[in-house]
Amino acid sequence: MEITIVESALAAIASTYGVEAAKISMEQIKSWFSKASHSIDASARIDNRKIEELADSILKTGTPDFDAEITRRNLARWFEVPQEEFTMTPRSQLEPEVLIRHIYLENMFKKWLTDWGYETYVGEDLEGKESIDFTPDVYGKLITLHGQFEVCVNFICDNPPSQYRVRALLETLEAYASEASEFKWGDIYILATPFQFGRGTSASIRLQSTEEKYTVVKLEGDDLYELRNARDNRARQIQLMEHVEKSACGGPER
Repeated sequence: MEITIVESALAAIASTYGVEAAKISMEQIKSWFSKASHSIDASARIDNRKIEELADSILKTGTPDFDAEITRRNLARWFEVPQEEFTMTPRSQLEPEVLIRHIYLENMFKKWLTDWGYETYVGEDLEGKESIDFTPDVYGKLITLHGQFEVCVNFICDNPPSQYRVRALLETLEAYASEASEFKWGDIYILATPFQFGRGTSASIRLQSTEEKYTVVKLEGDDLYELRNARDNRARQIQLMEHVEKSACGGPER
């Protein structure tokens, strides 16, 4: 797991727990990273010694200065808790492994979209009808001679993936992708989880892709593994487009 991601996750944990962060045991911290890295296939790249070193400097001695992006809004997004509920949520109910997975996948997809030539943004609010904001975790925009193409990505990193979160995201997407919106044919909405969506959630995703002009794509643990381990960036892009084409055609249930 890349050091910058470990630093970001620890800084977010420090900001969330405040002075209580110094009391978190090293075993607990390593357990969070172990669970998170195993589910996102990053265990081979995790360095426990480096995690201990960074945890000592970040959690035990105070929040670092590089937390400009660690706002309450982003913390809620990384923990996958509605922003209006975040301050009222007991810290004991938050799952740091969700935050770690989320930050990891966010960085990975941002890099992929950037490599494919997209102008990319993280946590950008997109205004929908009736002043309802839709917030993809990663948003990419590509302008070509054939027009503008958009990709929106949201992550569901709890286990099992929250059906409530998926449905809430699909509803707010509808507010953004109105008749007046440019999010239409050829544009893609990706819902990605390191695990596997339940049957009801998969049906909701498939139904929205069938009924709307844009394509809704679900990516689960095995799909993410194949994308991560693609031969090169071009092969990865082709693999992703195969998922898009299958979803656009109402492909068979996995």
